[in-house]
Amino acid sequence: MRSIGFSTGALARSDFRTALAMLADKSVDAIELSALRQDELLPLVEQLDHLSLSRFQYISFHAPSSMDRSFEPIALGLLGQVAARNWPIIVHPDAIHTPAEWRRFGDSLYVENMDKRKPIGQTAEDLARIFETLPNASLCFDIGHARQVDPSMSEASTILRVFRDKIKQLHVSEVNTQSKHDCLSLVSMIAFQRVSHLLPQAVPVILESRVEESEIEEEIQNAFRALTPLYTFNQPTIRAAPEIGGVYGLAQPAPTPNRYTILYVGKASNLRERLEYHLNNPPVSGITHFFTESVETDAARARREKLLIAEFNPAGNTACGLLA
Repeated sequence: MRSIGFSTGALARSDFRTALAMLADKSVDAIELSALRQDELLPLVEQLDHLSLSRFQYISFHAPSSMDRSFEPIALGLLGQVAARNWPIIVHPDAIHTPAEWRRFGDSLYVENMDKRKPIGQTAEDLARIFETLPNASLCFDIGHARQVDPSMSEASTILRVFRDKIKQLHVSEVNTQSKHDCLSLVSMIAFQRVSHLLPQAVPVILESRVEESEIEEEIQNAFRALTPLYTFNQPTIRAAPEIGGVYGLAQPAPTPNRYTILYVGKASNLRERLEYHLNNPPVSGITHFFTESVETDAARARREKLLIAEFNPAGNTACGLLA
């Protein structure tokens, strides 16, 4: 399942050493080193050789969130040292003044969707124009930004469906009306769950919640809950499933808390009927949870089923020979 960790800027603003110390004994395996202001970039890049980062399976680097045009060449030179380490670079689209110069980073450049205060980058239409100028760039999907822009999560759903294959990192937090990153609330977690089935499961999660060290583990668990679109596999819950066409997955808890192993993936013209059938005739043993995803046509369902099987490699599908 996915890696999870924190942004150093969220935990300790510009004090990246303190942020790393706060995570020393926490259950994280990812880190985003953040230089969110121009004057933070050079000091952080100069210290990269001296930071203890070996415990992290995933490392990314957040470029300054806004940049003067005159600073852009300096930033590009410093970020080139980051790219040489094969670390992805997160950038806000309005910080890019000369797109042609940023193309050098290829798919290691992760453009982030924006909150309300920014002039561009909030919608799928905005992102489409950005990726026209940066065709090889990837997407860092900030689910908190998406919810602030559209609390119904409709725009988030559109972005996820259109650009799912470009998403390489997730930013997770609650974003308030002043565009500040707060701890996850129950309301935001429920909103995130509405689109969590559209999120690529292997993509690392970076939390941007402003938390105290004592709150880190709880925020991690809340993030897992917010990003887990799984429901208990029993009659009352299945009875509430939609009677529409789509794809589904059957799962059980993994050894790591709040993570799941997908045991079987399928498609159906009526999700409720198929799940009720599996409740009485399980295709694999050990099923405790399920997820569903609405997909309109049979051809589209077949394509989506194939992608999910490739992503999760479910034991039940392997046993049935569906991966051959």
